Amino acid sequence: MWIVEDGTGGAATGVRWNPSDSATSLSAGDRIATATNNSPVLIGRGVRSVSGKTSGKWYVELRSLRFRPERAFCGFDIDGDENLFTATPTDFVGPATMASTAPLTTTTESVTVDAGGTAIELLSGDAIAMALDLDGGKLWIGALKPWEHEVAWHGGADPTSGNGAQFSGLPAGTYHLLCVLAVNDEAILATAEIPEIARGHPPSGFSVW
Repeated sequence: MWIVEDGTGGAATGVRWNPSDSATSLSAGDRIATATNNSPVLIGRGVRSVSGKTSGKWYVELRSLRFRPERAFCGFDIDGDENLFTATPTDFVGPATMASTAPLTTTTESVTVDAGGTAIELLSGDAIAMALDLDGGKLWIGALKPWEHEVAWHGGADPTSGNGAQFSGLPAGTYHLLCVLAVNDEAILATAEIPEIARGHPPSGFSVW
């Protein structure tokens, strides 16, 4: 499924998947990463951003397209040492985990922000939004509905005020956007897209990556 941007108020995204990361195939100017699998064995394929950040406040959106992944771990790799061929990332800040409730459909997903977190339901075309404050060592995760511009931050959190972060006390380092697509024979194709134009409004003080 392809999403057409409405072009109102969005900022262009400069972040791109790294073409040197050969665990996935890339398209659309390195904005879309795809993992495929035709065997019954679960595989994990990851992709990192070209650019990394060491400071500042950054806003980023990710969404899955077409068939639903079994799992898509979305977050940040610290210092570029995550294993891109691991189904479950380990050296990783997050995760915002997109878990399929109906493989091979384009209906409903759920998102959990941590092991004990409450699921956020996503419909086809929804995006995960993340606000990363490297100066304050915090990460917020939310959901963004198509045609809307205000992010529903998980738990009613407010990145602008610094309250309600899902992850805090983050260590210093170089943070790369990371998505690991875990795919089995019930979810043959999984994709992760960085929108060319961010639909959501970044929290005050945050810049679109």
